[in-house]
Amino acid sequence: MSGNTWSIRDEKDREGTWRRRQLVDAARTVFERKGYGPATVSDITKEAGVSRPTFYVYFASKEDVFSVIAEEVRDAFRDAQRFNDLDPDDVDAVLTVTVESTFQLAIDHIALISILDHQALSDPEIRALCTSIRTRGIQRTTRYLEGQVDKGVLELSVEPHALAMMGSSMNERYAALVVFGEIDRETAIDHMMQVWAAVTDRPQLATMRADTVSQQRQN
Repeated sequence: MSGNTWSIRDEKDREGTWRRRQLVDAARTVFERKGYGPATVSDITKEAGVSRPTFYVYFASKEDVFSVIAEEVRDAFRDAQRFNDLDPDDVDAVLTVTVESTFQLAIDHIALISILDHQALSDPEIRALCTSIRTRGIQRTTRYLEGQVDKGVLELSVEPHALAMMGSSMNERYAALVVFGEIDRETAIDHMMQVWAAVTDRPQLATMRADTVSQQRQN
């Protein structure tokens, strides 16, 4: 096969990847604006500026692209709890960065998560994705806390799973308050870190922030 043929194929592959991304982004915009039920493939193609046949090159249905978006949200929350560059035994740093990163995701995805929750009532596949978005994060936090307790790095008077559930619930509730303008982001983080400081008996957590952790690592 000639080099020119490979170049053409690569160009088409790049175009296909870009077009698929364009449709996913357009679909998310439509779902957040109209909700899942009222949204149509025509709405999505209009938002993306493409034809209906183009949509069906990449997705079989509205349900198909919605599942892709839901999976992206799930993966984003999973990735927010991966900190390979942090010392896992530095509990203060890990908790601080985790709280802020997952909280920002809760804010960014609040509209879509609300739609997912509603759709989950009637769609078993979406229900499974919604469950995994929350439970996997809770499970990872639980395992982390349990591991630090087992190593003697952390002492807790509360069950690790209960703390993980608390953290997840605070994220969602405070995210809604921020989005609805009832509280600003920094105050919400202040409140959550104060709670984590109290329940872990680590008062220094109350004033720690992710940017401070980053600066300390660079010095």
